[in-house]
Amino acid sequence: YNTMLRLSKYMKRLAHTSDQLCPLTDDDLKRLQNHLLGMFLDIARVCDKHGIRVMMCSGSALGAVRHGGFIPWDDDLDVMMLREDYDRFLAIAPAELAGRYEIMAPGLPGETKALFAKVVDTHTVFSELSDLRAPYPQGVFIDIFPLEYLPANPVVRSVKHFIANGLVGITRFTAMYRFRNPEFRRYMSGTRALRWHYRVRLGLGWCFSFLSHRTWCRIFDRFVRSAPSTRVHYPGVSYKWKGFPLAAILPVGTASFDGHRVPVPHDPHTYLTCVYGDYMKIPPVEQRERHYVVEFRLPV
Repeated sequence: YNTMLRLSKYMKRLAHTSDQLCPLTDDDLKRLQNHLLGMFLDIARVCDKHGIRVMMCSGSALGAVRHGGFIPWDDDLDVMMLREDYDRFLAIAPAELAGRYEIMAPGLPGETKALFAKVVDTHTVFSELSDLRAPYPQGVFIDIFPLEYLPANPVVRSVKHFIANGLVGITRFTAMYRFRNPEFRRYMSGTRALRWHYRVRLGLGWCFSFLSHRTWCRIFDRFVRSAPSTRVHYPGVSYKWKGFPLAAILPVGTASFDGHRVPVPHDPHTYLTCVYGDYMKIPPVEQRERHYVVEFRLPV
């Protein structure tokens, strides 16, 4: 994990000097945030119509509490649903949102990028370097994370944690191998550490490519499901499974977000403390997460 953090720092440093990547300008960022909020409101309307519980999470929930809207440098919007709501959403949303948005997720037809759902506005352009040759829908997107229940038995929880983390790695390795492109390979040649990192992951991806990336994602999606308990988490994006209390999530609360009332966890303080610790502390510039894109374009 510490090696991954060091490599992440290398990649951020290279992104500033690469002629392949560029950070979004302040004007681009504001336009992107407005567009993401519009997408979220479309998703929320579908959820309200069908009685599906949805709420902002992670940095979006943090922005609602700490900034009353987007974190000023944030360039994405994150949403979560309990597994039962998530499954219902995936059953009805492709038809409800057809014509403007496409949804990719493990279990849906077609290829998927991640271990969770993404709602993609295919009328936009948001190209990330690793995705240039990938077969899944691309554009401005919103991530939707399924909240899984944590097993009450600590032995079962530890075993599932260990296996799930292995499956997370396998899906990432196979995606890098299956969707490799010369542009990304050239970028990953920027330092010796990145070259080593890229080659090892590519080799592991080859080893596990006897199954498709989509199949590995489905295996993970089925494996992490658990019987209801008093704690929940989203295993597709975390290395630790301590989670947070279900009572901090439900019933869904609301908060002000750039002039709109949006759904957030019932007890934002407990939730954000579990996720971030001292969430009111503003991180230094070098620790602020941002996407570096090859191309970004919204409809006029």
